[in-house]
Amino acid sequence: MSLLRLSRTRLPYKSLLRRSFYTTPPLPRRSFYTTLPLPRPSFCITPPLLRRSFCTIPPLLADIQPTILPRLQSDLKIAMRSKDKQRLNVLRSLLAEITNASKTAKPIQTDGQLLSLVQKHISSSQQAIDEFEKARRLDLVEKEQGQVDILQAYVDEIPKLGEAEVDGMVEDVMRGLQAKPLNFGSVMRGMVEVIQGRPVDMEYVRTAVRKVTGGK
Repeated sequence: MSLLRLSRTRLPYKSLLRRSFYTTPPLPRRSFYTTLPLPRPSFCITPPLLRRSFCTIPPLLADIQPTILPRLQSDLKIAMRSKDKQRLNVLRSLLAEITNASKTAKPIQTDGQLLSLVQKHISSSQQAIDEFEKARRLDLVEKEQGQVDILQAYVDEIPKLGEAEVDGMVEDVMRGLQAKPLNFGSVMRGMVEVIQGRPVDMEYVRTAVRKVTGGK
C-alpha cells in the first residue's frame, strides 16, 4: 500500500474522536495553591500590653520592706497575754485605722505611712492632755501621757530620714520651684512628692520649710 493510499484512507469516526481527545493537552487541574495563602494574623506583632497594677505603693518604694508594721499583730498578742490594757487599747486603735485605710485608695503599707499615723495619734493625745490639764483632770492626763509614751516608742524604733537629708531635699525642692511663687504650701507639696511615704519626722520637715520660706 502506497503512502498516498494511506493518506486517503478514512479512519472511523470513533477513532477520530479518540485521537482528538488525546492530541489536545488536558486542561490543567485547578490548583488551590496557585495563590499564596494569606498569613495568619500574628498576636505578637505588637508587644503585649502591661497588666494594670493595683499596687498603691510607688515603684521606688517597692523594695522598702516595712519592719515595724508587720510586728503590730504580734505586739497585740503579747499585750493580751500580759494583760497590758493601755498598750492593748493603743494597738487596737492603730490596727483598726490600718484596716479601715486598707479599704481606701491610700492603704498603710510602709513604715513611713505608719509613722504618719502614729504621729497623728500623738498630736491628738497631746491636745487632749492640754485640755485635761486646764480642767485639772490629772487622772486623764496620766492616761493620755501613757498612750503618748507607747506611741513614741514606735516612733523611735522606725528608721527615719536624717535631718541633713531632709534639709537637702528642701533645697532641691526650692531650686525646682524657682519659676513659681515660693511659700510654705508650695514647698510642702513638693516635699510630699519627694518623700514618697518614706519614714521622716514631718514636724522637722515643717520646721525646715518654715525656716527657708520665712513662715509664709
